[in-house]
Amino acid sequence: MEEKKNSADPPDYRQSQSFKQNYAGTSIPKSVHEKQDSVGKNDDTHTTKEEPYPVELRNLVEWLRDPTSHNVITAVSAIAIVIVTVIYTVFAGLQWKETRDAVARASRAWIGVSMPVNITDVSNGPESSTVTYVVTTKNYGNSVASHLWISSKIVTTLEEITPTITDSCNVVDGYLTGSWGIKPSAYSKMATIANVPGELMFPSEEHGRWFRGVTFKRTTSIIFVVGCLVYKDQFGEIRHTKFANYMDSNTGDILAPKLPLLLYSAPIGNEAD
Repeated sequence: MEEKKNSADPPDYRQSQSFKQNYAGTSIPKSVHEKQDSVGKNDDTHTTKEEPYPVELRNLVEWLRDPTSHNVITAVSAIAIVIVTVIYTVFAGLQWKETRDAVARASRAWIGVSMPVNITDVSNGPESSTVTYVVTTKNYGNSVASHLWISSKIVTTLEEITPTITDSCNVVDGYLTGSWGIKPSAYSKMATIANVPGELMFPSEEHGRWFRGVTFKRTTSIIFVVGCLVYKDQFGEIRHTKFANYMDSNTGDILAPKLPLLLYSAPIGNEAD
């Protein structure tokens, strides 16, 4: 009898289905509520992170959508296109000019003094000397130089170099352009004109220009042969080359000359444009 009473308490695996169903029925709603709570929390977090559009941006979008604003947009766009076109044209013009100048520099004529000035004859007086010398010029460029003129003079001090070269350039400019206001003979006090003026020089061509009977007063043992040559390049531009060569007691003696006397480039006065 006792064994039957004890068997009235069913073991765990014999629990009734109604008990399991009741227990499961209470757990399912609980898990559903937890999921809904978690989803609600996520939605709240997402909602708090979102920010409304700024008023200015909203107004701009509405203005752009307004058909009456299209004319203004079209006008502003047209003005912007014109401005960009003008800027592009200016830069293109500057680039074209730089390219043209580069081509001109590469292809133009360049006339310079190619050898030391050569004094071939000297005649000395009590206070002055008269000399004959040669200035050799060469076209170092890639095109023909025309209307070549050269003027030169002898000076004995550094202070005379720059103003004498300037006078020489004025002389040859006047002969080249015919724009001098005085007779050519009046220039003889400033500079001497070489023979064969106004000639052509082809690329790599080299000529010697003679200056005969040039008289100067001896004040020091140093002498400078200075001058200026002028010509036109292939574009018709007037170009100048200024030169200064010198001789001192270390390179020769004008009073006891051992001909030929060679005069080399001085540290100042040599320029070209």
